[in-house]
Amino acid sequence: MSAERPFLKKGFAELVADLLEELGSGRGGRAALTDTTEGSVLRTLVEAFSREIAVAYEQLETVYETGYLDTAQGPALDKVVLLAGLTRRRGGHLEGLVRFARGTPAPGNIAVPAGTLVTGAEAPAFETTENATLREGETQVLVTVRSVEPGEEAVPGDAVNLIATPIAGIETISGQSAAFTPESAEETDEELRERARYALRRRRASTLEGIRSAVAALGLEDVRVVDHRDQRGVIKVLIGDPDLPAARVDEIRQTVEEVRPAGIRADVVVAGRVVVGIRATLMLERDPEPGEEAAIQGEIRDAIAAYFAALQVNQGVRLPKVQNLLLDHPKVVGIADEPFAPFLNEDGQPFGDSLAPNGDLIIESNERAVLGHVDLILQPPVFEVWVDVRLHLKPDVPADALDAELDEIEEMYRTTIAEEGDRAFGAARAFRFSEFPTLRTEGRTKVERLSFRAIHQSDGQVSVLNDANDVLELGSAERMTLRALRVVEAEGSDG
Repeated sequence: MSAERPFLKKGFAELVADLLEELGSGRGGRAALTDTTEGSVLRTLVEAFSREIAVAYEQLETVYETGYLDTAQGPALDKVVLLAGLTRRRGGHLEGLVRFARGTPAPGNIAVPAGTLVTGAEAPAFETTENATLREGETQVLVTVRSVEPGEEAVPGDAVNLIATPIAGIETISGQSAAFTPESAEETDEELRERARYALRRRRASTLEGIRSAVAALGLEDVRVVDHRDQRGVIKVLIGDPDLPAARVDEIRQTVEEVRPAGIRADVVVAGRVVVGIRATLMLERDPEPGEEAAIQGEIRDAIAAYFAALQVNQGVRLPKVQNLLLDHPKVVGIADEPFAPFLNEDGQPFGDSLAPNGDLIIESNERAVLGHVDLILQPPVFEVWVDVRLHLKPDVPADALDAELDEIEEMYRTTIAEEGDRAFGAARAFRFSEFPTLRTEGRTKVERLSFRAIHQSDGQVSVLNDANDVLELGSAERMTLRALRVVEAEGSDG
């Protein structure tokens, strides 16, 4: 209602008192009429006249109030909201409960206004029927919703899962009724007022927001409306939802055509799909139990899929984010790939020029990244077994006798021990002394015997192999590597 009333309303008693005072004042050269006693002709005429004026004042106020959203009632309210393009919902609309929620307690009160649009890919558009508040410290609030259009067939509760008009602080919505069923009661005056207030606020926000809300009400998740950069009077409606059939795109174009402002051209652009595969080799904290490996892979895939689902048009895929999602699983202790480049194109090949210097995947304008195949290889943790090789020289052979070929000998042992370690990795195995590589160079004429000393990284245990009966036990997650090669002089040798 207007803050300043266009007329001053007076009651019956105030009218009588003011008229008697005016008639008795004699102002304007009139004779003063002063007989104001009860039953006098003057007072009887004044009271009769004042009654009619008081009735007219009441009727005028009623007419005045029927023109405002806050005070109009019944049929008058129907006419007022009609100016905003709304009509009262009669019986037969679907009703039910929807939960507005967030993952963490709300830092403050979050308002969910009446008229908030919610929908789903397989559900009609619904609007909240009342103002609601997600209170500070709470994570959810239940709100009653009613379908925008009448409906005779019930809609499953879980079909309503999208919010067409985003609310800051609200992360998810979900239908809480077993089914949204038709109700017989029509919309009350107060419910109609709240819906009209929200519709007017939404329209005042911006024309672009109105178009976005209308398109999102069709059950779409990713809708953006922006001014065209190169052409005045042209807006672009960018749809990021993947795999839209042609009939669905035609429906979007028709809706945009109905709500666009006169004189403005609206181009509907469906974002192209960039299929991104993920490949990574992950190290686990321990050997997985039977069936556990598939569960780990599934949980990590779900986390990556949720990240991709939240990406919008022209939003790149960040390498650190994918890396963190892989490492966030409690049973994963590391990534074996070096360097880490997990993104693969639709053909299973690494992306080339589309990668930024920091490894992020760049998504071009009017494109959206969608998740393709996720290939996760899980391997148990790797514990090194450091092997020291000792070359015991024959008597009377000087300590520097192998200096010329020592580098060649060391490289031979490094390579052969690493090859044996890789071949045995993944399964427990016992290495006998005779299985270790022998000296295959001219140095054999100078070396009397070999010995091996192995240190287990997992527990610090030391194994020494001096003859054919000695054995080195390797666990399934242990891998041999050469740590040092030493030349040992025979006891009693000169030098």
